[in-house]
Amino acid sequence: MSSLPPRVKALLGPIGQRLVLAIPSRALALQVIGGLEACAEALEALDQLDISRFELLELDVPDLSVWNEAAPVVRDALVAVNQAMTSLERLFPPLPVPSSNVMSEDDIDAAFSEDALARSGANLDRLVGADRDFDATMDFAVTVLIGMLKQEMLGFGKKIRDPRVVSSRWGLLGELQEWKAKATQCLEAVAAATLRPLGPHHLTELLPRYSTELKRSLQLREDLRALAIEIEFQNQAVRQVSTPAMAQMVIEALRGHLSDFAGKPSYAYLWARDKRELIVARVYLRDFALGTHGVRQLGQQVEGLARFLEALIAAVSRRPELEAYDDEHGRLE
Repeated sequence: MSSLPPRVKALLGPIGQRLVLAIPSRALALQVIGGLEACAEALEALDQLDISRFELLELDVPDLSVWNEAAPVVRDALVAVNQAMTSLERLFPPLPVPSSNVMSEDDIDAAFSEDALARSGANLDRLVGADRDFDATMDFAVTVLIGMLKQEMLGFGKKIRDPRVVSSRWGLLGELQEWKAKATQCLEAVAAATLRPLGPHHLTELLPRYSTELKRSLQLREDLRALAIEIEFQNQAVRQVSTPAMAQMVIEALRGHLSDFAGKPSYAYLWARDKRELIVARVYLRDFALGTHGVRQLGQQVEGLARFLEALIAAVSRRPELEAYDDEHGRLE
């Protein structure tokens, strides 16, 4: 194999490209490259599903405008993911479950339970051997991941046929965000599983966009803590406000900190319901600049935002992968 398809080349890092090109078996090379290309095409479509542009519409009344605008991009993403599954099933036919150290059917079901995206991410990491301590074969790992992806497609299809979901802006955004995150994680895990047997390198060296659930959670907590420090500083400052000019300085600082956080990659790791709280705060501050609220109400809002961030950081720290990390590193969260 002398060259890689453009999508596969763009998906892989230099080391990953070199290892794939060096695969000695033509049959294996075609299987790996075919799997990577299927994942890359579907991931490209999912990346086009930009949910954030709808998030500053603060009202949540029966309204189909978000769905009407998002539907064509969602349809393209669904088609791309379905095509990827078809290609992957052709390349990796179902295999019998081995008796080695792999997840049981109960583990797989739990990985995508209704209330546990964070836990599902950790199970995906375990399945592809991100911790270098797992012996699932490439074929078996991909087969299990395809099954997970199928479950997500079926569940999401049912939800977007529910008029109550598509007519609620925040209900719809939450479902879109959750499905996009799970489908993306599954496809990235498939790509990682096909690369794992090629060498002892860290997965992010082979597949730059791959990130473990622990890494995502650590980054989210770090960024939330940084935001909480800035908000608490302004929480103290607002108590000293005595003129409109001082109030405006606090407002601009708060808006800047919230806007900066919304631009970080970790912002995408927040649940829609938690994003909503931060978006409501941004809308409030926008309205305050128009003179619709008083300084006392501003102080109450900033105090509430500071307390919300404290609670959110505590909730993130209770994610299983972070609790295990904190126990191992002797941290008190």
